[in-house]
Amino acid sequence: MARKIAALAAVIALMICSGAVGAIAFSSETIVEVPAEQETIELEAIGLTLILPDSWEGKYGVEMDEDGAGCAVYALFPHESANGWGSRGYLFWVGLAYDEPLTPQQLEERSPVPCIYLFATADGTYDLAMASDVQYDPNDPEITEVYTTMYRQIADIQFVVNNPAALGSGSQTAG
Repeated sequence: MARKIAALAAVIALMICSGAVGAIAFSSETIVEVPAEQETIELEAIGLTLILPDSWEGKYGVEMDEDGAGCAVYALFPHESANGWGSRGYLFWVGLAYDEPLTPQQLEERSPVPCIYLFATADGTYDLAMASDVQYDPNDPEITEVYTTMYRQIADIQFVVNNPAALGSGSQTAG
């Protein structure tokens, strides 16, 4: 009988201890952070997605090429301003730069404007060509600040190749 009481006491002690350990182990709250919706531009024809800085939300516009293989991106405020500089504010263009494959160095040597090498296929070389002339009213400090801030942030854009195996398959034309 003493053994049964000792065994019962041991089982009760184990239940209490395991309950306490479980309460301690599962009492901490797990917080999962979901990233905010990212600002993206998808160029489906070439399988490329641009992930823009979060601060660009509501501050940019995109003019897509008809074939979806390229686009122009502009700052909205300078682009829509009515002070004589309207339809300007372009930050960069993305698409086919040359109808032949080039290395990054060859592109840099050949390009007439500052650019970022994206990739090359057997059919061509793709880049992000930055605006190289004044695209905003330099006499308007507010427009100047918006444009120059966004222009400096071009370096923060991330590029995602959606389907590397499909690059070079299909018609790709300059935009």
